[in-house]
Amino acid sequence: MADQPILAAGGIVVRGNTKPTVALVQLRKNGDWVLPKGKLDDGEDARSAAEREVNEETGQTVTVQEFVGTLAYEVNGRPKIVQFWRMHPNGGPARELMSDIKRVAWLSLERAIRKLARPHERAFLASVGPAAIKSHRQTTAIRAVPVAEPVRGPVAPATTPASTPTRRRNVIARAFNWLRRRRA
Repeated sequence: MADQPILAAGGIVVRGNTKPTVALVQLRKNGDWVLPKGKLDDGEDARSAAEREVNEETGQTVTVQEFVGTLAYEVNGRPKIVQFWRMHPNGGPARELMSDIKRVAWLSLERAIRKLARPHERAFLASVGPAAIKSHRQTTAIRAVPVAEPVRGPVAPATTPASTPTRRRNVIARAFNWLRRRRA
């Protein structure tokens, strides 16, 4: 049916926190740089398809985060609707790339927008990319907890307000030390 839309899904895959980068894939057939995405299999929901396609095209296992938007355009006279989620990779490459993908590039948002071959994908990434980067930074931020200094000299009674922040830091530091010992 020519009127039926092509349903697809993909990901805005972001890694790094201080200098976040976005994954693009290069198609083997024409060398175009595109966002990782692909068609839904029969009976597959869009979120699952997005995770599968990103895994196949980037070689990365990913954690799917929030939905970021829908891109609609025409392919050979048929409408194509692609739903995208923000994702982050779980470590390094976990598998070989699909045969139709030449390579993966991790680029800053600005460079990724410029490198995309298709104008509709450039406009889409320029629109949703800044919010995806911001959300990525917020969810992956590592918050440093100050380590308590060892107490020297006379100690104020625990009930005085001046000792409360130090006491809290000591409790937090002990908890983190306990966690580190359990992981080792």
